[in-house]
Amino acid sequence: MWNVDTSLFKRISLREQVNLQFRMEVFNALNHPNFGHPNLIVFSSGNDISPTAGTITDTIAGGNGRQIQFALRLEF
Repeated sequence: MWNVDTSLFKRISLREQVNLQFRMEVFNALNHPNFGHPNLIVFSSGNDISPTAGTITDTIAGGNGRQIQFALRLEF
């Protein structure tokens, strides 16, 4: 599985002991697909060759598309 996650933070000082933090988190930043294994069944019945032999028909579970999350955090 190939995945790149990243995050950016910006801290803004409001008062002496009060800070506001802006956060942006990106999951699967490059939006790279994670493909499943190819179909291993070569012969479907008897000597007939399966039409889906060697084809990849799904993606790996948990391989979601790009997700972006924003948040504000008040620290005091």
